[in-house]
Amino acid sequence: MHVFENLGKLLSLDLSFNSLQALPDGIFKGLISLEEMDLHFNSLTYLKADIFPESLKTVDLSYNFLASPDPATFHSLSWINLYRNQFHCDCGLEDFLTWLKGTNVTFPDPGVNEFSCEYPSDLHGISLWNYSSVISCEEDDERLVQELRLSLFIGCTALIILIMVGTIVFARLRGFLFKVYKKVTARILEGPRRDLSAGGPRYDAYLCLSNNDYKWVETALLNRLDSQFAERNVLRCCFEVRDFIPGEDHLFNIRDAIWGSRKTVCIVSKEFLKDGWCLEAFTLAQSRMLEELRDVLIMVVVGNVLHYRLMKHEGIRTFARKRDYLQWPEDTQDIQWFYEKLMSKILKDKKNTAKANNGDITLVNMTVGT
Repeated sequence: MHVFENLGKLLSLDLSFNSLQALPDGIFKGLISLEEMDLHFNSLTYLKADIFPESLKTVDLSYNFLASPDPATFHSLSWINLYRNQFHCDCGLEDFLTWLKGTNVTFPDPGVNEFSCEYPSDLHGISLWNYSSVISCEEDDERLVQELRLSLFIGCTALIILIMVGTIVFARLRGFLFKVYKKVTARILEGPRRDLSAGGPRYDAYLCLSNNDYKWVETALLNRLDSQFAERNVLRCCFEVRDFIPGEDHLFNIRDAIWGSRKTVCIVSKEFLKDGWCLEAFTLAQSRMLEELRDVLIMVVVGNVLHYRLMKHEGIRTFARKRDYLQWPEDTQDIQWFYEKLMSKILKDKKNTAKANNGDITLVNMTVGT
């Protein structure tokens, strides 16, 4: 907009009583000789720092709505009238007040003594000379810093308390939380229950155990795993007391159970280590693992079995050193996790990357006890 582009010799301009709300950027660009301007009784709320021509010396801005004038706008002036503007007394007025106290620009009567705060309402009517923006801003900054410190303190305290409570709750209820987690994920992620009539191995797992441990195995494992013990269970387990053929050669029964099951689960206890048939079954399961190059052997250590007792048997020692094995948890809260881990190992078919000739699996002939 270049309304005054060809008025380079104009010395005075009167734009009063025009209800101007803003002055477009560069509107006075052509007024290179302008010295006086009258803008009183308009609705101006803001003036850009470079809106006036450099030649301007006097300007009347009385009866406008300037809230926080920018002192840079008045850098070329020697006379200015700002009477009856609606000054907003906050930190945004600080630069203007500083300029007002130190400027040599002339103000017409009644002068700057009549400048007063229009907003906020609690400061309405207070003279600008009595309003110290610098002190107010410092107080505001200090208040904001205090509020920020208080907020940070409350937030950090709440976070620490939340972490402590969460740690205590997890330590005391981790077993229950794990059960809830598994139920939720089962509903969301898992598909329908596995069809037990589907093809494949006759059994999911052959539980190799000492007869002296049967009562414990029945209570702790079979009641939670075998489908014939509870409808919720999905595994078909094989174990000597129920599934071995009476009158058949015992070694044949063991071989048939190992090769007829997806996995062999050896319940290694003190009694297991004393039972020659159990040790022979462990060796046969290792033999199948070497033959098929698959993780078909799962070792579960139960009870207070000293480490050196495990290491006395070379086959078990080799397995324990090179492969992961499970241990019955001492804390009852971890039992559900143990069941989930055992189920995962039984149902997961993982190809063994070991080579037959690299010594990862050592077969040991063990004496079969009576």
